Amino acid sequence: MRTFLCIVTLFTALVVNAKQVKAPEASMHWLSLIDNGDYAESWQLADKIFQSQLTIGK
Repeated sequence: MRTFLCIVTLFTALVVNAKQVKAPEASMHWLSLIDNGDYAESWQLADKIFQSQLTIGK
């Protein structure tokens, strides 16, 4: 359940923080990163507030 909540939070932060990319494109890109197991890059794309609450190592 915690993993699911983290993914939902990360997804939300990415969509909200998408400054130069339209939200649907950013969402699809983020989902493809998760689907490919590239969790580190998906974390890098997250909002700074999210990153401060969940370190990349967790």
